[in-house]
Amino acid sequence: MRGVTGEEEMRAFLVPDVSRLGDPFTMKGMKEAADRVKRALDEGEKIVVYGDYDADGVCASAVLSLAFKSLGADVVVHIPDRMKDGYGLSVESIERIIEEQGPDLIITCDCGISGVKEVEHCLDLGVDIIVTDHHEPGPVIPECIVVDPKQPGDDYADKYLCGAGVALKLVQAITGSELYKEFLDIAAVATIADLVPLMNENRLIVQLGLRRMAEGKFNLGLRTMFKSLGLGGAISSSDIAYKVAPRINAAGRMGDAFRAFEILTSSDVKRIGELVRELDEDNDKRKELCDSIYDEAVEDLAFEDMVHGRAIVLSNPEWSKGVTGIAAARFSGDYNRPTFIIVDRNDDGVFKGTARGIKGVNIFEALSYCSDLLTEFGGHTGAAGFSVREENIPLFRERINEYFAKLPDEYFLPHAEYDLEVREDECTEELLGALSRMEPTGNGNEKPLLKVRAERVRIAPCKNPVHTSVQIGRLQTYAFNFYNKNQFLIGDAPKDIVLELTEGLNGGVSGYIKAVGTETAAINDEMAQANFIGLGRFPCTGKAKYTKYGSDDIASLLPDSVYGTMFVCADSRSYGRVLSLGGRFVTSDYMTKAEANNYSGIIVAPNIESVRLANYERIVFVDAPPSEGVIEYINSVSRAEVYVPESDRTDIYDGITADRGVFASVYSAIAAHAAVAASGLTVFYKRLAPFVRGLTAKQFAACFAVFGELGFLSLSGGRLEMNGSVRRPLTDSGLYNKLRERR
Repeated sequence: MRGVTGEEEMRAFLVPDVSRLGDPFTMKGMKEAADRVKRALDEGEKIVVYGDYDADGVCASAVLSLAFKSLGADVVVHIPDRMKDGYGLSVESIERIIEEQGPDLIITCDCGISGVKEVEHCLDLGVDIIVTDHHEPGPVIPECIVVDPKQPGDDYADKYLCGAGVALKLVQAITGSELYKEFLDIAAVATIADLVPLMNENRLIVQLGLRRMAEGKFNLGLRTMFKSLGLGGAISSSDIAYKVAPRINAAGRMGDAFRAFEILTSSDVKRIGELVRELDEDNDKRKELCDSIYDEAVEDLAFEDMVHGRAIVLSNPEWSKGVTGIAAARFSGDYNRPTFIIVDRNDDGVFKGTARGIKGVNIFEALSYCSDLLTEFGGHTGAAGFSVREENIPLFRERINEYFAKLPDEYFLPHAEYDLEVREDECTEELLGALSRMEPTGNGNEKPLLKVRAERVRIAPCKNPVHTSVQIGRLQTYAFNFYNKNQFLIGDAPKDIVLELTEGLNGGVSGYIKAVGTETAAINDEMAQANFIGLGRFPCTGKAKYTKYGSDDIASLLPDSVYGTMFVCADSRSYGRVLSLGGRFVTSDYMTKAEANNYSGIIVAPNIESVRLANYERIVFVDAPPSEGVIEYINSVSRAEVYVPESDRTDIYDGITADRGVFASVYSAIAAHAAVAASGLTVFYKRLAPFVRGLTAKQFAACFAVFGELGFLSLSGGRLEMNGSVRRPLTDSGLYNKLRERR
């Protein structure tokens, strides 16, 4: 597991031992850097630490500053402003630092490896500079003392330290004492926050840092932050990743990153408390801003080629660069595509870009492929930053997609990874305890995932109906945001369920479902047809745009690409018919976030508003939709060409009456319970059925669709809105008239 083999490796993985920290002097440039810093300390020289505005850069700056001050150094810290200065070294900042501070030595941390001309300028001004970094170097290395385990010729065993990790090694090299151990807690936070692989020395740093926290012997600022977040006792890597790191990052994203640095280095309890509250507020603002940008960017995808392209490239100079990294990460996760977001044009027409990758794809290499179009770039395998001139953005979009087009489709298709296959009865507290030994978990050492083979499961909606309770034998599990994929959980077909084992709410063990794989979707035709009929609720204006096709033409509409085509079916009969025709569908693979992407697939009776239709180029109805209103809706949100069969399947409407009394009773029940939240038509029906005797799902769907078509109500985003001012006869509804004609 995780590439760990042999007794000694296992012991090193599971049992943290400070003696296993690597020898810092095996890192290229470390001896020279340590000697130069010692000289500065001995001669009382002024040192400026030049950091970065993210959590890693702030933590690295804190480690060096605290260590140097404890050794009696005259040290000042400079952390660039994200908005004004941008990432890394800049000539303007160096000139300002030299003019205002008069340093003898500048030491970078978490930046500088790409600052060739900036380093040269600093030396020309008569100030020594040491670069400590962990990012990928470019073709030219700065001509100064450089400490970066990724630079050519470096023999250090662990190449994946974060910036604060490299700073910690420098302190270790300078002192040769126990001093560096005092900063393991800060280095641990940075290591988790920077998403470097939690293996080898990174894992050890985090283990040792968490141990210091558990002992209560750690940084005052971190203690204050933990207390404000209600964290106490055993702090986990997840606590830091999801609660602490975002707040430290929020300082630089939403304002001045120096505030986070001050929290980590101040001894003023009152001041630290004030700053912690500020970061809480900034983090809330960051969330709102990120959601806003993400929503705008989703709309922009409608203008992107999501069928032939393999990368998402979005550009908007109005978006805040402070949160583009988060937005890019969300896109790469939701769509399983490398994402590049370009913002913040300067006076020279140069835009700043942020990139996030997916598993198996090297973002830095992809940017290197486009290097002639970029003014600068740098970063890691999974994350990077770059600059590009405005006129080169279209060329960059073409070139980056050209690079990813060479990779196989499998890189971009939904799949589920797991660590261990077990039986349901093996999911015990003993196994949970054993798996907990894998902590700390994070990037490169993710929480262990189990695959459980289930013949049959029992499902039920949770209190929030978008979530599903899933009973696998005696094991209680939960599937979040799974309500429109429940057809992959029910039925007799065997299912491969990938889950994360966790402690149960009332003791024992539970699990969180991450993905479900089954060769056959279990379709409840009654409910499926009801959902399909419910598509008739969209108002009709007679402006629907679509193409009719004959029964013999459907084969010609089958997808030849894994992207861009959606077939919409009313029930299992139509579903099976389409499957039998072939085509490059992704339907039967592991269902994770496939509905967010535009994989070519077959959707049975969908909640059509939950699918991002804008990303499809073709939508094929296998059965004639109940009204043209749904086609008009698709036309309004997508450029996709819609295909509708010439023949109508009348048997879908079997069992539905057009009796006005039934419609009246259903309307009364809906109006009385309009405040009830529902994730979709099916869930709403289940909540209302007890109040209307003998009400079937199809009958309810037909009534609901007619009322929607007439404008009496609307259902969007799980919210039902009633419009009591509308007065129209039922016969104004095309669907109602269709039902009357069938009597």
